[in-house]
Order: sequence, then C-alpha cells, then structure tokens
Amino acid sequence: MPVEPALGGQIETCRWGDPAAPDVLIALHAAASAPRAFTRLARELIRPGLQIVAPALNGYGDTMVEVAGDPVAQHGAVAEWVLERHRGSGQTYLFGHSMGGLVALNALAARARVNRAALFEPIVLSCLDLSRADHRAGLAWDRDAVDGLNAAVASGSAEDGLAGFIRAWNETEWSTLPAELREQLLGRAASLAAETQTVSYYAFPLPSLQRITVPVTVLHGAKSPPVSALIAAELSERLDCACTQELADTGHMGPVFAARAVAHCLRAWFNRP
Repeated sequence: MPVEPALGGQIETCRWGDPAAPDVLIALHAAASAPRAFTRLARELIRPGLQIVAPALNGYGDTMVEVAGDPVAQHGAVAEWVLERHRGSGQTYLFGHSMGGLVALNALAARARVNRAALFEPIVLSCLDLSRADHRAGLAWDRDAVDGLNAAVASGSAEDGLAGFIRAWNETEWSTLPAELREQLLGRAASLAAETQTVSYYAFPLPSLQRITVPVTVLHGAKSPPVSALIAAELSERLDCACTQELADTGHMGPVFAARAVAHCLRAWFNRP
C-alpha cells in the first residue's frame, strides 16, 4: 500500500479506483482492524468517476505520525490530512466504521469539507443516558470487553484479552484469524488497550454535534451488540440525518462480513439527491 510522508511521520493508504476520478470516498476503519478490511466493500462500491481511499490510522500498518493528544485525536489528524490531501474535484464522501465512525464524527464537528457522510455503528458512548437501565447495561457491556483487554495486557496475558475483545466486537474467534493477523494484533495489544481506554470514547462533546451541517446517516446491524443500536438512535436525534437504518442479518462488522448489504445502503445514500 502507498506510504506518504505526513505530520512528522508517514501515512499508509489503501486505494481502489482511478486516482484521477473526481469523486472521492474516504473510509476510516475500526479498532483492531485495517484498511484492507474494506476490500469487499470497496469492490461493491467502486464505479467510474469514484476513487476510494482508506488510510491506516495512527499506529496501524505503516502509519505513524507525530501529533499531540490521545490516540483518537491522533487518528483524527490522520483522517483530516487524508481528507485534504485526497480531495477530488467532485464530491467528497466520508465513511467511518466503529472507532473510525467516532474519528469521522470528530472530523465533521471540526467542519471537514465533505459533501455527505455515513457512519456504521460509531462508538460514541457519551450519547448514552445513564439514567436509563438499558443504556447503563450497554455501557457496562462495552466496559467489560475493554476492561478485560486492559487487565489481560497488564498481566502479560494479552492473547486472552485480545480473544475476548475480538469475540465481543469483531464477531469472530481468535483461533480463526490468520496467523499473520494474530501476530500483528499481539504486537499492538498495548496500543489497542490504551486506545480503547482513551477519554474520547467516553466524553465526545455532544454540543459539538450542532456544528455538523452536512447530511449524515447512521447505520447499525440487527445482530450487533445492543449498545450499537442505542448509540445510533441517540445520534440520529441529534444529527441532521436523512435516514437511520438497521440492516437485517448484520452485526458490528457489517462493512467486512456483510459488504454487499452495507454497500447497497451507502450507494443509495451517496447518490441521493
């Protein structure tokens, strides 16, 4: 994948389509994932006149930048650089999955110049209303997964912690992952633990949503953890969403495992008048 010097370091990107195409879709990946996870989604979405650019966020792949702030802020700097560097002459679309959805939301609140955005189960836990029992249960479910990962990393049992986290959020068993991917994840287990503990996950400033003026849609899977649907519902009330949609037979890793269904929704949204 191409690597470009940027932000005191370098940024790696995965790309599909004609690099001279006027329309550009920037896709931001989930935690414990990678830009190549979007391969099937990109193949479903690609068309004449569109290019797709998916950066590896900070610390993933060969991306490493020198930017102040917590891990999510560093991911945001990567996203904003890519949005400026790879803007086309036509429409610019932004898509974020899970942690990438949170990063995309931050970019939109910072008034990133995009025409339309779509978020698949963005992890914006500050949306939850802790006076509600279902919201408290959703947050507790997430905290169990994150705390299990952090405790395992701290005790030197990173593989056990990763297995639990991957099972909870990535819809797959650790043993089924390719050996190379397991090795990569083990190599950045400590970084992933720190990333999932960062304050940005739990304290996204909700008033900043008022600064988002571009059309946004929020998607979630019917088979996803309940907290995903709760977040999607709360965001849809606060954002200028033309649609919020639940995808049947789809879980949290929908952009990877249900690429055709997600692409159908994205295509309709990005082509909407």
